[in-house]
Amino acid sequence: MKLLQRNHPHSFPQSLTRTKTADGWHLEANSKPNALTFTEFKALYSKCGEILHRGTISTIEAEEPIAKPDYDEVIHWSQKVVDLLNEHVVARANGKGLYHISLKTESGVPACSVFSGFSGGTVNVATYNLEVCEGAVENHARVEDDAAA
Repeated sequence: MKLLQRNHPHSFPQSLTRTKTADGWHLEANSKPNALTFTEFKALYSKCGEILHRGTISTIEAEEPIAKPDYDEVIHWSQKVVDLLNEHVVARANGKGLYHISLKTESGVPACSVFSGFSGGTVNVATYNLEVCEGAVENHARVEDDAAA
């Protein structure tokens, strides 16, 4: 993560709220107060490492059994991850646009939109919807040129 952040400082996803308006869609980044932040991600990553690499089978068997507060903490962290990833944006590595990922769309399938070509209040948008077909995953693109920003 340190190397990724050094080479691409905007690589961590940002939560997004999408609202349908009369003119199209209103997108608001960092709008979910419970969404996992990069600082929280680093803390969670460290905590997971401590738990995963905590010793031998003998030392683990000697520990207290998992209790309700431990499960509550897992639920807390998982909700933060869900709030972040259900709908989020990530800056493109080249700095020329954004990826907008929706795990829940009106069509019922995940989608990724690529925003590029920002100019004069317009943006080019290419949307890729995931379609599952009898054990295979296919990708179908729909391009919307000069969509309102």
